[in-house]
Amino acid sequence: MEHVLIIGKGISGQSAAKLLKEKGCGVFMMNTDETLPPIKFSFAVISPGVSIRLPFVQKLQETMEVIAEVELAFRYAECKMIGVTGTNGKSSLVTYLGHMFDAPLCGNIGIPASEVLPTLKKDQWAIVELSSFQLQLMKSKKLDCALLLKVTDNHLDVHLNFEEYYQAKLNIKHLLKEGGLFIFEREGHFSPMKHFNGSVAEMIRKVHETFGGNLEKADQEFLSLPHRLEFVCEKNGVTIVDDSKSTNPASTAYAVENTKGPIVLIAGGTIKNSNFSVWKNPFQGKVKAVIAYGDSAESIKKGLQSNVVVYTVHKMEEAVSVGLSLASHGDTLLLSPGCSSFDQFSGYAHRGEVFKREVLG
Repeated sequence: MEHVLIIGKGISGQSAAKLLKEKGCGVFMMNTDETLPPIKFSFAVISPGVSIRLPFVQKLQETMEVIAEVELAFRYAECKMIGVTGTNGKSSLVTYLGHMFDAPLCGNIGIPASEVLPTLKKDQWAIVELSSFQLQLMKSKKLDCALLLKVTDNHLDVHLNFEEYYQAKLNIKHLLKEGGLFIFEREGHFSPMKHFNGSVAEMIRKVHETFGGNLEKADQEFLSLPHRLEFVCEKNGVTIVDDSKSTNPASTAYAVENTKGPIVLIAGGTIKNSNFSVWKNPFQGKVKAVIAYGDSAESIKKGLQSNVVVYTVHKMEEAVSVGLSLASHGDTLLLSPGCSSFDQFSGYAHRGEVFKREVLG
């Protein structure tokens, strides 16, 4: 019997264990702070939340192959697949393509690939969202189409540098079947679609030309994801928008570019070695004030310096109160933090719900 080690006992680890047991493998599950048993393992499966930078994982790689949970699913998959990666906009594009092909979604979007891919037939489609962490530990050539959205600085608290992060994203190209289609986002001159800017619309058009799919159905069924440029309400003539899903500066810059100004911006959260000075150009002439809160408040203020007035507060409740007092009729109050949420919240969804509660209360 082949024995497989699974690192991480969460949903992904449990899904991988279930699949491997169905295939007749012996499975041992453990966390990184536990003792490795005296068993000869064929390979190890690592869950998405476990960093390959951990000494435990790096030592493990010296003695056996270590793969991502999605890679395990790829090895047992026979279906047709579109893979999507990039820094921002992955989940929206994956969701749209799911409607377009009437296909299940899995991977980094929340449903473990091991739960989905091995259950599908050869003529069925799946849409797989892939993170840089997953792509670093993947090599099976199973994608019919690979889509690479723009890659900007992110996760530099985990990756050694931008080049490593970019190369991890680019690895999606090497997961294509022979003759598979690789499309990367670039500035296009095509008319924007209802839900996407011109460059992403161009990518969707190429996918449709090559593989078919129902664009009309996708347009009708697709709704913007919760907490991603989500309209909340209009209050005293001020438009309120929840973009809590923004967890890096590039995502906030995108939100500002795609939101009607003038904007009063609420930003902040856990610092991820981010450079907030990249906001200077996109904010110019459009963002009238920034309310920075949480651990990164001072870093945001320093990064923007004298380009825009920055108010620093501690909590979301204070940020909303100050933001509403600064916003005038015709303005937009935009929550687009540009940082992860774990200094004060359990996740971006929790952060967005607190924002909406304060705005609507």
